[in-house]
Amino acid sequence: MRALVTFHAPGRLVVEGEDVDAADPVFAGREHLFEPTAEPEPAKPKARPRKAAGKPKG
Repeated sequence: MRALVTFHAPGRLVVEGEDVDAADPVFAGREHLFEPTAEPEPAKPKARPRKAAGKPKG
């Protein structure tokens, strides 16, 4: 679960955007302060650099 806002809990500071497991005690009773964490998108492969266009060597 991802925190929607920054808030203090006993002995802890939860920062907006922090990912917290639903089994974490800070989540219990504060469900309204969290949203489901979206699955991360798979990393896109980086494009290979193009070869410079020009006259052929020779």
